[in-house]
Amino acid sequence: MRKLSVHSILAIALYALGCGATRRDFSVCDSTHSCPNPYTCDLYHGLCVLSDGPVEAPIVVPPTDAPAEPDLPTADGGGAIDLQGQTGDTQLPVDLAQADSQAPTDSLLIDRPADIAPDSPGTCSSDDQCSGLGTTPYCVGSMCVGCNAAGVDGGGHACPATTPMCNSITGRCVACLQNSDCPLGAKGFCSAQNQCVGCDDPGATSASSTGSIDAGGATDASIDATSPACNASVPFCVPSASASPKAGQCVGCLSSADCSGSTPICDTTLTFTCGACTSDKECAAKKSGPGICMLHQDGRCASDAETIYVQNTTGQANSSCITSGTSSASAPFCQPQAGINAALATGKSLVVLIGSSSTAGVFSSVPSLVASASQLSIIGSQSPIIAPGASDIGIHIVAGNVYLRGLEVEGGGSGAAVPPNNPGIVVEAGVTVVLDRVYVTGAAGGLWVKSGAGFDIANSIFALNLPGTGDYGVFSGVSLGSAGAGLPSRFWFNTVVNNEQIGVSCKNNLQPLVGVLIDGNTGDTVSECAVDNATSVTNANDIDPPGLTSTNTSTATSPYHLTVSSPCASFIPATDSHPPDDFDGDPRPATAGGKISCGAVQYPY
Repeated sequence: MRKLSVHSILAIALYALGCGATRRDFSVCDSTHSCPNPYTCDLYHGLCVLSDGPVEAPIVVPPTDAPAEPDLPTADGGGAIDLQGQTGDTQLPVDLAQADSQAPTDSLLIDRPADIAPDSPGTCSSDDQCSGLGTTPYCVGSMCVGCNAAGVDGGGHACPATTPMCNSITGRCVACLQNSDCPLGAKGFCSAQNQCVGCDDPGATSASSTGSIDAGGATDASIDATSPACNASVPFCVPSASASPKAGQCVGCLSSADCSGSTPICDTTLTFTCGACTSDKECAAKKSGPGICMLHQDGRCASDAETIYVQNTTGQANSSCITSGTSSASAPFCQPQAGINAALATGKSLVVLIGSSSTAGVFSSVPSLVASASQLSIIGSQSPIIAPGASDIGIHIVAGNVYLRGLEVEGGGSGAAVPPNNPGIVVEAGVTVVLDRVYVTGAAGGLWVKSGAGFDIANSIFALNLPGTGDYGVFSGVSLGSAGAGLPSRFWFNTVVNNEQIGVSCKNNLQPLVGVLIDGNTGDTVSECAVDNATSVTNANDIDPPGLTSTNTSTATSPYHLTVSSPCASFIPATDSHPPDDFDGDPRPATAGGKISCGAVQYPY
């Protein structure tokens, strides 16, 4: 008779019951997971019980990490068998024939359905039982499957929100398969490891890997060598560790050195894109060319190639200014008229007048400007002053299209030994002139625009001028004739104060004056003009201008700037049309959402 040791029988029982515990817990059940024979599922308690036994007698499966001492069922179906044996190597003899003759109901082998056999490869009751199975890491329907298995809802059933994409190659749920799966700007690139990363991560790329979906990204033929994730349209990567709102993202620029042409300035505070310049300071910071912003044209920073330089250094040691020839930043013309003539002769479009001290930059000769049909821009840098003689016109524009910015015309005023007898600026019929940030003082009439000319005048100051004669009789500050057919006629956001006769005189009584500060002018505030009272402050014959800082004639001491008490401060809604900046080149409004000041200067400044 063959003999078997008790612990051999235990091994068989443990193989039959314990092995299944590594796959699935057969003490519990539901409508999907059934119980092995001879047990049935108590759906109310979710337990496997003997078919004719009480609920309190479920299958007891020993833990896989503890000594196996299972409670086995008795032959009569009631209760459980307590099978115990000796430990160690002691073997108890057993009659194998007798064991072989036992009825099936006494057998220690449990009949389990083949499709959920716990010892069959790939069966499971939880994901952790599939963790080492490579491409089938998820437990669905008692089987280990990949996230893309049939009947798993295209992977949506298996993939959680944190790793929502199903990788069909690995069968695993991942964060991303391509760049479009990474919606956050700071982590907008899908790496070869299927992680969403910033543009400076070594795994970031804008091109897909050949034969694999792992790298992701849209193919781009132009990859920037220094940052493979960034393509030609946005070639620069903002470091992920920076505090920038664009950290980890590809952008158009990191500094203005990355910008050129009509978009020379990089917005490094918000968008990191190249845009048009808005001030001379921005262009000067690029340290190339004259440092002049052509904001009135296309927003480019002017180049040396288009510029004529003028600076009066006559009488100074090592004076370098010239009277003829070809000018440059190091060899400028001494006087404006020589520079203007050179610009017209060479087809250059920009004349830069440079001031540098109380004497250098003071131009005594009279510019009689004759411009070509294309616009000639005459722009001051470092507060140049044109000081005409008593019988001279400061700037006389006789033809063409002329833009003036950042200039001061200073006549002798009433205190001169020979008082001036001509206006500071005269514009002839047929001319189109634009004045921006121009200051005229001490002349016999500040500005005279003759009928038939076109004009657009903003951010300019006319103060302390003597009486002169214009198209509509005597005036002191500004005389505006009727504009020529089809030509501009705008006068807005200017300051006209303390002149010795009428502040503004108009030939056309429908000529609008918008956003102006007109005050303290002897004679009358305006004559035959249409003042927009909703945006303007005027008060005839006041002795002191309201809320102005000084009546000094030097731009170096900020003339006629507003104080907090001025009615012009914070006066106009920002939704009203207005120039983008003021007399100082500061933005209007001073703060986002603030109001606009009337007159030439924005408050606060």
